Amino acid sequence: MSMTVFYVPLLHAVSLGGTLPPEVLFFPSGLHEGASEAENAALAGVRRALPLAPREARAALNEMLRMGEELSSDGFLRQLTAWEDRPAQKKAGAVRSDEALALDAFVSGDAASAASAVERASGEREALVNCQKVLLLADSLEERASELSSLEKRFQKAEAALAAALGEGALPEEGEAGCLAGEIARPLSAAPAVPWRVMLDALLPFLPERALLLSADERMAADLDALLQPLPEERAKLCAAWPQALRADLRYVRLPGWSLAGRQGLPAGRPWLARDVELLLVSPGTGAVQGAKEEGQA
Repeated sequence: MSMTVFYVPLLHAVSLGGTLPPEVLFFPSGLHEGASEAENAALAGVRRALPLAPREARAALNEMLRMGEELSSDGFLRQLTAWEDRPAQKKAGAVRSDEALALDAFVSGDAASAASAVERASGEREALVNCQKVLLLADSLEERASELSSLEKRFQKAEAALAAALGEGALPEEGEAGCLAGEIARPLSAAPAVPWRVMLDALLPFLPERALLLSADERMAADLDALLQPLPEERAKLCAAWPQALRADLRYVRLPGWSLAGRQGLPAGRPWLARDVELLLVSPGTGAVQGAKEEGQA
């Protein structure tokens, strides 16, 4: 069985400001219905693992955004704290699951085990829901950043066209991607976003077993620099078909999930953080993703 590669910490390809090999996937937040489940088993598996269905996810996101707007103009960080401290609220689906666990335990004659099973199931689901909520907030932030970037480009084009019409300058030519000539391509990853350790902490419970992570995030590379190693031969084979500009700058680290997420140890109720996670990182400042884009267009 082959390995699946997910890009982190961004959730949308447009936010990267460059291109990646087509087999590299972006993590779904569950906000939208899947369109490629039949084509990609890994993405379908992630969507099935998410506790909130798209309709529930949209409702949860709308509530969090509404609460953030009511609390302050900078409500995102407040929102993370508010949802982390919020008392557990059982969803209808979780209640049915808890009742089934309790019934099984009572049939076996162990009432204490039944209560413990219910508590564990309820607590784990709440943790998973909170993880998905972080993904939903990150998804919303990226979409808003993309919309603002698009509006900014349209404004620049309109401003340049007006200046040309008034005889104050020549109308800039557009490139293949619709950017103005001479405009600096700024990846949206530079926009305010969820800290990368928070993102990893949120997505790890839904990461398929045979999967590794890829990132060109300079903050991640800088934070993990002392731990990074040359790419192992086995993982180099996995990347053999990738553009040379990307392969040449890859480094590797393998850490327990709890360590990668910045925790001091394995927390109770989050068993998924015990697994080792493999991460491929592009060396900071090399521009390898943009280089891979240019190589593919050559």
